[in-house]
Amino acid sequence: MIMLVAIIALLGVRIIRMSREQQFRPARMWFIPSLFAVLTAWLIVFEGFTSALRMGVKYATGGFSQPAPGTDPQAAMAAAHGPAGLISMALLALAVGVIFGLRAYLQRAYTAARATL
Repeated sequence: MIMLVAIIALLGVRIIRMSREQQFRPARMWFIPSLFAVLTAWLIVFEGFTSALRMGVKYATGGFSQPAPGTDPQAAMAAAHGPAGLISMALLALAVGVIFGLRAYLQRAYTAARATL
């Protein structure tokens, strides 16, 4: 219940802040994407999906079976999660890429606009 109230309060504060005009600071726009990238990297390492190429090949070839005894423990953990975990990690990485791409575009547009002033 406390978590629900906290989420609603945070959303309310964010909606109120978004409804007002704010000063644009290009240096601050990189904070949230960087935090999201660190969180995504931490999740990938924590979940055991550090070998993205090996997991991709396993997914493409259907090789998500039980690992043989004595194999890499990270590969064993990743194989236990199956393709759903791999897809969710790939979507997180895609989201980070999209966010960074948007921020890079905004940074270039801001720099170009300042150069014309």
